[in-house]
Amino acid sequence: RGSPSLSSRLEGKALSLPEPEVPANTVKEPTRIFVKIKLNSEGQVFSATSEAGEQVLRDAAIEAAKKSTFSIEKFRRRWGVWGTITYTFQ
Repeated sequence: RGSPSLSSRLEGKALSLPEPEVPANTVKEPTRIFVKIKLNSEGQVFSATSEAGEQVLRDAAIEAAKKSTFSIEKFRRRWGVWGTITYTFQ
């Protein structure tokens, strides 16, 4: 599993922040995967990308990020909100 943490722009605004699941023995040393996300006008993630790290961890982090939801009312803008979720795998 990976523990998620949010960039300052997203902090305190998550409604749902699932942890990614990876097969046992996949993580050999602590690894951080950074996923850049964009939210739609309903607070759902419509875009999630990651460019560095082991592919299996990136895939798991992106899948978890896409399931995250946010309270769009807590943002001043109603669309185009972006930020980063960092997943730490141990």
